[in-house]
Amino acid sequence: MKKYLLLDLCVCCCALFLLCGCQTPLKETPRNAPWTLTELENRAAGEDPIEPFNRAMFSVQHLLMEYPVDWIGRVYTSILPRPVIKCVNNLCVNLEFPARFVSALLRAEWKGSCHEFLRFLANSTLGIAGLFDVGLHWFDLYSTDSDFGQTFHTWGIDPGCTFMLPFLPRVNVRDTAGFVFDYAFDAKTYIPYSSVVMLNQAIVAQALYHNLVADSADPYKSYREGMVLRRELQNRLWFYRLGDRQQELFAPANGKVKKTPPFKAPRGIRGNWHDLPEFGEFSPVLSTLQVVLWRPEAREDWWYMPLSIFNSDFANRMKRLYVKLPNGGEVTCGFWKAEKIDYSDPCKVQPEPRLVVLLPGVGGTHNGTSVMALAEALNKENCAVLTMDCAFSGSFMEESRSGKLPGNVEFDAQILRSVLEKALQKVEEEELCQELPQLILAGYSFGGLYTLKIAEMERISPRLHFERYVAINPPVSLEYASKVADTLAASGASWSEKKTFDVLTETAGRVVTASALDTVPGMTSQMALFRPDEEAARFVAGLYFRLPLRHILHNASAERFKIPLKTPYSWWRRNALYQEIDKVGFNEYARNFVAPQFPGKSLEYLYRKGDMRHFRDLKRISGIRVIHAWDDPLLAPEHKHWLDRTFGKKMFWFSRGGHLGNMYMEPVRKKIVEAVLK
Repeated sequence: MKKYLLLDLCVCCCALFLLCGCQTPLKETPRNAPWTLTELENRAAGEDPIEPFNRAMFSVQHLLMEYPVDWIGRVYTSILPRPVIKCVNNLCVNLEFPARFVSALLRAEWKGSCHEFLRFLANSTLGIAGLFDVGLHWFDLYSTDSDFGQTFHTWGIDPGCTFMLPFLPRVNVRDTAGFVFDYAFDAKTYIPYSSVVMLNQAIVAQALYHNLVADSADPYKSYREGMVLRRELQNRLWFYRLGDRQQELFAPANGKVKKTPPFKAPRGIRGNWHDLPEFGEFSPVLSTLQVVLWRPEAREDWWYMPLSIFNSDFANRMKRLYVKLPNGGEVTCGFWKAEKIDYSDPCKVQPEPRLVVLLPGVGGTHNGTSVMALAEALNKENCAVLTMDCAFSGSFMEESRSGKLPGNVEFDAQILRSVLEKALQKVEEEELCQELPQLILAGYSFGGLYTLKIAEMERISPRLHFERYVAINPPVSLEYASKVADTLAASGASWSEKKTFDVLTETAGRVVTASALDTVPGMTSQMALFRPDEEAARFVAGLYFRLPLRHILHNASAERFKIPLKTPYSWWRRNALYQEIDKVGFNEYARNFVAPQFPGKSLEYLYRKGDMRHFRDLKRISGIRVIHAWDDPLLAPEHKHWLDRTFGKKMFWFSRGGHLGNMYMEPVRKKIVEAVLK
């Protein structure tokens, strides 16, 4: 019966090819308009004319992954440790060898097919039927990760339209058809009771799936974009060819970063100056991209998977607090307890209990990677930590029910201050802190700007009683930061379609590879990866800065805000809406979306309220500490001198790092902890 079933599937597969046609080559002619993520996504995955069907199918998959698979996974991963699960997954991958080998041959990828054969031979013998990947770890034989979808791509078959089915890791017609052949050439198809090991694969996939769609306002969109990027890297065999590019990507060969010459403090600097010669020589934008290396250290428990109840990752130690607001809103916060202090020994000097509230940057959430990295550093110093979503984010706007788009710093800070008051009351009611702690407010990037605005408000009318305010890399001028972000987003406007895909795929591959490596300060394994040309870095940074704006406008459209978008929100169809949203820049957002919400207030008024130089009496607040990088691209030269004159010895400068790009380095983390605690 199974062979007839496979025959029927192949017939259906041929019918699907009729929907694809021949692939249209990427255009090499330049154009004169900035590229948007949705345009590139549609070009790579195919248009989405059957979006209602795809969203319905994805919703079924999302429901199953978030509930049954999640529940089963929690039991499964709590019984079996990570090494066992990894070995079973290796066995599954080894059994998929025929599909990878044949598809590589059909693409004339001779070296890759040879490596696949040698990997299978080594893993099946020395690796005990594939339980251990000795081909990679002993012989440096990388997998091509080939499939028939890649083969059809190489043959020039167009992706067709976006096409999704539950639990099928493909997002277009061509790759779905290829998956049928992958299934036919997979040895597990013909082995009885192979569903047991396939369950193991589903559990492993669930962790990756969760990382892709976690806290997304539109999981379908996040999943589609992630799968498109993964497919582009696979089509180019990026990770397979990584082994051949070791010298290029990880130079110099001795593994040590060549220290740059000392960067002495500019003449007249009053603040504290800290040189970072070990950071390396990078442009401000390239330095900024290294923010992806800023992550919690305890992020991958060696023995237990993330779903396990025994997993010790820092993220799993977080307690979620649901803070109810008088207007009916409910804001989610993260909380990490400090270790209990033993006051029974009067001779022992005990640390003062502290509660640090952290505000992330634009679009940041309470459980984002960056804010958890900072929370971990402070929690190690026995501080209780409370994290919140940034006020300039779609999630905070939706949960707080403020009724207005974020962007008016004064109004946003007022809402944030009210939420903070309720959150601190929640901490006290649930007795999460051992004694009445010293309260400290800290924020980075846009969260740093909000921190200083709240400091100004607290000086005029004390409500929260913070004893210290720490701002890390805050932009001085919202207007200037918006212009920089829009300029970066316009990078690559003259590129051809082909060059845009080449640049985006190459840079994304570098970022993904660097973020997967262990961070070792002073080593080149991560930093050497961040060496695309400057224009490529600017293009990727521009897309990165635009993402929070997209989430805000999407959520505002879903909540039926009165905003000047021509495309209405629909649960079933959103592709056209995203195409319109992706073209909105920060300056246009401030002028056409935010300013009209405040009748009688001009755009200049909003920008003035978002300019730190117009905050009152910051110099007189003794508890303020500001930490910044001298080469932050969001700072104009006059902003640096204003910060230095205003804060004096309360200002801490690092010579290099761009915008948050040096946060993963030990000297920077130590200085932040010192600024918070001392």
